[in-house]
Amino acid sequence: MNKKQNSNSNKLILTGEEKWASFRFFRGFPEEFQWITNACGNRYALVCYHVKQLKFQLAQDIEDFLFWINRKIVPAFPKKESKTFIVYYHGVGYLSALHGILISLKSLLDILAVLIYKSLPVNASFDGWGDRGKKVINALTNNVSNQYKPKADYLKRVIECHWEGWIGEAVKYRDEIVHRGDISGLGYLKVILTGERREYSNDDILKPKMPNGTYVDEYCQNLKSVLEKFLHLIVPTLRE
Repeated sequence: MNKKQNSNSNKLILTGEEKWASFRFFRGFPEEFQWITNACGNRYALVCYHVKQLKFQLAQDIEDFLFWINRKIVPAFPKKESKTFIVYYHGVGYLSALHGILISLKSLLDILAVLIYKSLPVNASFDGWGDRGKKVINALTNNVSNQYKPKADYLKRVIECHWEGWIGEAVKYRDEIVHRGDISGLGYLKVILTGERREYSNDDILKPKMPNGTYVDEYCQNLKSVLEKFLHLIVPTLRE
């Protein structure tokens, strides 16, 4: 009875805004590619989610930092102190979002490469991007039939341009997280304390910066934008 009811039931699937946004990229592929496009869409959705969360997590870290400064540190700070002190806050809120963005991005790139290989098709198995994306670029050069050479050449140009522009840097940051535990040169929240100041606000907090000098929140928002431009160039070509 239950089995019969289930077989006659219509299916309704609800999804969040990030997953819904992924469908504008990863749809219209053959049925046999569905597992790959679903995986790509899930990773893209995770990037979008973590970018959104970073804004809130950073605001929470700043609020927590100010609590410690105004309630704990400043009251114990001598009013006649002539020296200035730089106080750092190693909060994990924005770090968790940053790590989530970079790890999800690299996972998306790896699965996207599988989609590229199967869509052309490439007569080789995906074995990582390699230094500066050279493994994928070489495969598109040497392992594609003449029929697909124009498409492969276009994909190579896009990959090379974007790898130099932002992918290589993002992958380097991700690799440092995975293999070293942190990003070398990543800044932290900080504030400069002086004896005469007895109250500090959001405007006094210096936001963390990436090693390239960009504020973490601005870097992540831009990362999402350039990723979308990259997908707009790559994915429609694979559907043709």
